[in-house]
Amino acid sequence: MEKEYKIKFTANYLQYEEWANEGDSYFQNVIDNNSDQLEICKKWSGKKIKLSEIPEFIKEVGECVISEDEIEIYNGYRE
Repeated sequence: MEKEYKIKFTANYLQYEEWANEGDSYFQNVIDNNSDQLEICKKWSGKKIKLSEIPEFIKEVGECVISEDEIEIYNGYRE
């Protein structure tokens, strides 16, 4: 059986959307300017991906880092 990796996001646009819906204008602006990132978060949040699927996945989401158990999509600022 092929190993699966949990998907993680540097920036959680689903949380940003929640804050925007609560009236936070800063996060509304972030969502408005990054709707593509919100859609990627909606599509992949809570899912896992197999190693063989990673090349196509990277074409869709862009830059990411693979660790032992998860793949982190670099979609925001990271310290």
